[in-house]
Amino acid sequence: MNFEHAVTRTRGLEHAYQVGLHALTNADRRRIECSNPETLTGSVNLDSALASTHPDSPRWDYGIGLRIHPRSERVTWLEVHPATSRGAKEVCNKHLWLTQWLESSAPLLRSMTGQFVWLASGNVHIPLNSPHRKRVAAQGIRFAGQRLHL
Repeated sequence: MNFEHAVTRTRGLEHAYQVGLHALTNADRRRIECSNPETLTGSVNLDSALASTHPDSPRWDYGIGLRIHPRSERVTWLEVHPATSRGAKEVCNKHLWLTQWLESSAPLLRSMTGQFVWLASGNVHIPLNSPHRKRVAAQGIRFAGQRLHL
């Protein structure tokens, strides 16, 4: 499945697809390193694209398409959020919202192989073995720390 195709055929995201990491804010883009930039196919800012239709929902931040084979892409669902105990609870709530939204409103995106990643928006203030971080991991969310390596 092609990430651009899946995004542009999802209600509310029809015009949100951007090449590479251009859907991310400059600050968030600087937190990401990619050893092979040609594999970055595109991105979508879910938070801004869905703000009008889901104004009170705990919206997830971004989706990033990555080519893994010539005809296959995967999605990195990226949440940039403070790395605190409270932040961990909020990321879990946002993840729940995202998985429900993918199930109900984005079947093409849901069908793509993907991963859920939490990227710290600043310093990390949550201990490595804290119950909050373990809860995040139990929900299938990878904590990347302050930098994401794609």
